[in-house]
Amino acid sequence: MANTTFLQMQEEVERQCRMDLDNSDQLKAIKYWINEGHDLLMGLTQWWFLEQVYTITLSNLRLFPFPTTNEAEVASILTSIDVQSMRTRKKVLTWVHPNDIDRDSEDWTTTSERGTPTHWTTEGENIALNKKPNDNYISGQVALHFRGYQAFTELSADGDFSDIPQGWRYVPILHAISKGWDRQGDEQQSRRFAAEFDMESEKMVGRCRPIRGPQRRAKAHTIWTVPSRRAGRATSTRRR
Repeated sequence: MANTTFLQMQEEVERQCRMDLDNSDQLKAIKYWINEGHDLLMGLTQWWFLEQVYTITLSNLRLFPFPTTNEAEVASILTSIDVQSMRTRKKVLTWVHPNDIDRDSEDWTTTSERGTPTHWTTEGENIALNKKPNDNYISGQVALHFRGYQAFTELSADGDFSDIPQGWRYVPILHAISKGWDRQGDEQQSRRFAAEFDMESEKMVGRCRPIRGPQRRAKAHTIWTVPSRRAGRATSTRRR
């Protein structure tokens, strides 16, 4: 099966909701709803296809900004961090709540002392070490490595592909169709597709896995979550 493009996703919403992609306002709304559907899915679980291993080169600093898509991008691409995965080349670093570091070392955020970090926490969108690394530590450990979950790549160009595996790309479309029928004033159809989106989302959580086979009980990873930002952009396509 060929990959479904962003344009094809838009066209399906257009067809289902009897909308018009040649209408710039409707086009903008449909694009927004599809991306909004991705964001709703992102909050349901830690999706395997969004997991990445990140590397941050060490230096004589205490704070290391979260990874971004490129140097020009200010916002972090992380939605959460597997806190048990933080390590250097040779050592595991233990996550602690910043209040605990505050109690153990009141001046840890202002001291110029350098040494061997043993713990890490977060400050804003930064990884914070409990000590600034010294030169010996940097030369031996080189970089921080950790697993994190990135945000969905926002779809913009017609030829873009969703991060979702092909077989599940219809799910965010259901959300967009629900919003489209709401805009068209058909509440019954809107509720129908909203319910279908919820049902298929639950199915996706249970079945969209990278491997198949007998399930076994395992302790879940401790996850540190980064808030979503899309809510602040919703006003541009609000129904009038």
